[in-house]
Amino acid sequence: MKTENTIEKQIKKTDFQEAIKLLTEYKYCLIYKISEVILGQIVQISEDDWEEMQEAWFFKEEGQIHIYRDEGMLSTAMIDDALLPDAHTLEKTYCLAGKFQKDGKKKITVKEYLDFDKEGQCYVAYTRLLRLA
Repeated sequence: MKTENTIEKQIKKTDFQEAIKLLTEYKYCLIYKISEVILGQIVQISEDDWEEMQEAWFFKEEGQIHIYRDEGMLSTAMIDDALLPDAHTLEKTYCLAGKFQKDGKKKITVKEYLDFDKEGQCYVAYTRLLRLA
């Protein structure tokens, strides 16, 4: 049986500047800015966008970069499925609200990583965005 918190140990806190260099490797984004929400194919992000950004996820089948504000500063966390080959996972698909249905994309799929606590009880340790379809 797995040890407690194995998934959380694989979520890597990374340097913001290093993380933004990797964004071109990701296919989709969900960005919460003060003025709007963007969901779809990855977009070019300007310096002004970073100033207005509250939280963002850049994702693909193999992993995700999560960018968020922590005490006013942008911080990042990454998860890479290559580091979790034996993880127990579930995929769930949800219909997108009409305003987010673009380019034939009407659904979003998320991946839930299951882990076990010290008593052996299963729980969802992490949920990430996976794909748009």
